[in-house]
Amino acid sequence: MTDPALLLVTAHPTLRGEVMRLAAAANVGVELLAPADAPRLAERWRAAPAVLVGDDVAPTVADRLPGRRDEVWVVVDGPADEPTLRGALALGAGGVVELPGDAPALRAWLSDLGDRSGDPVAGQVVGVLGASGGVGASVLALAVAELAARDSPALLVDLDPWGLPAGALAGTSPDGTTSTGWAELAELDGRVGARALRESLPSRDGLGVLGWAADTPTAELPRRVVHEVLTAARRGHGLVVLDVPRSTTTRELLALCDAVVVVASPSLAGTAGAARVRALVPPGVAAGVVVRTERGALPEDVARLAGLPLWGVLRAQRSLDEHLAAGLGAVRSRRSPLARAARDVLAAVAREVGRPV
Repeated sequence: MTDPALLLVTAHPTLRGEVMRLAAAANVGVELLAPADAPRLAERWRAAPAVLVGDDVAPTVADRLPGRRDEVWVVVDGPADEPTLRGALALGAGGVVELPGDAPALRAWLSDLGDRSGDPVAGQVVGVLGASGGVGASVLALAVAELAARDSPALLVDLDPWGLPAGALAGTSPDGTTSTGWAELAELDGRVGARALRESLPSRDGLGVLGWAADTPTAELPRRVVHEVLTAARRGHGLVVLDVPRSTTTRELLALCDAVVVVASPSLAGTAGAARVRALVPPGVAAGVVVRTERGALPEDVARLAGLPLWGVLRAQRSLDEHLAAGLGAVRSRRSPLARAARDVLAAVAREVGRPV
């Protein structure tokens, strides 16, 4: 990296080696300084995105640099003792990292640091769900994610274990298998690095997919895992699209979104279902409806009766099923009805929450 993301201040060889190893694994550049290099240390102390200070030099650094800053941590080889804690307090550090025990947490933090410094994205989360079954919400979610991925890294998150595997629809896992999916993440304990998550997921053309393998037993995901994974996904992608199921967890999932897209049919059941979904959307979360058209139907009437703004119209598309079955994805032409509906959704989200398109 041209501009190292991390400033490491220590004279301890074990600490230096361990931090450098973890930083290399997280693809984070490190600038190593000794407290004796006072002019350079004073210059880099404010400029570096983050600083790790060895407990061997923390008191000296605190004496020479009275100004405090964010993103400073003290690292120690082994358990922290009272002098180490006093040194961290004098520095105004955010905490103490005990190595090697805290190595996994430090690596995750370094991965996030690399994302912020080298590939900064602060993604929006858009939830897509059907007002009733069979309206094409999963396919629209895929199309929105595919179009977004042409501009910046995007992620499609399939939260419905009962549906078709998202990887098969997107073509990232045509055989229904996945290198990393919910089955692997369900037992997660601890923080998830944004870059580590992004690089572990199957992807194609800038679109990553987090879903279920075809033979994955259906089980409710731990809420802490969903929250942690989506937090990391937001940090590592320009847009995260959730394929949200209608279940007991729907309200909680919608609360994690910046915007919600309801896909409805132009029928009494579809309109009533869209109104029920609208009631689940928390205050402050933008929401709109995409209406599947049928002959004689008026999408504006569905939107008005559901109490939602009309964000798009989804017309029938020939050969779509064949494309999906072949693992070619949802958007084969920018002029297709599905592509137009997806563009309209991205434009509506941009108006409501500022997502660039």
